[in-house]
Amino acid sequence: MKVLVVDDNIAIQEILKDILIEEGHVVRIAGSISEAVDQILEFEPNAILLDSIVNDEDGLQILSHAHEKNPDLSLDTVLIKSLNEEAPQDSTFIKAVVNKPFKSTDIAAALNVLVSKKEEEKAQEARNKRKKSNNFLSRIKRGSQEKKEPQIEVDESAVVAEYIAAEGPMYGRSYVFFEKEPVN
Repeated sequence: MKVLVVDDNIAIQEILKDILIEEGHVVRIAGSISEAVDQILEFEPNAILLDSIVNDEDGLQILSHAHEKNPDLSLDTVLIKSLNEEAPQDSTFIKAVVNKPFKSTDIAAALNVLVSKKEEEKAQEARNKRKKSNNFLSRIKRGSQEKKEPQIEVDESAVVAEYIAAEGPMYGRSYVFFEKEPVN
């Protein structure tokens, strides 16, 4: 999966890059709002890991700027925020939230949620197509007086849940870094 990391802290950028590359993702980094918008338009990532505050500005404005420039882009976003910040409830782009400090497993789990949501959307589209196809076939069969065959329904969300349960616990690395507190 192509993932864009948007954070103004170089240490966090490197940590997230290491975690994502180890998980098998293709990663690009952006350290400012304008750079992030350019990267989104050029790279067209499948997922965005976005710090809530980028260079003392609201990180979410990146999503609205990119959406204005290309409304067809998928802007599925994992928001990374501090514990005392509230995650916006009205953004359609935010699919998961990770609190700082985070573990590598938190990042992997958030991306898995994002992937699961995308797979569920694809599965729903496939079910809708099958339903249309089955309706068409049943009309043809009724027209030729053939007997209608029973359809078998598969609960795809249960299949996904079984797969996740079978994988067992996930292990990963944890990173710790310290920054000096700003002096006022």
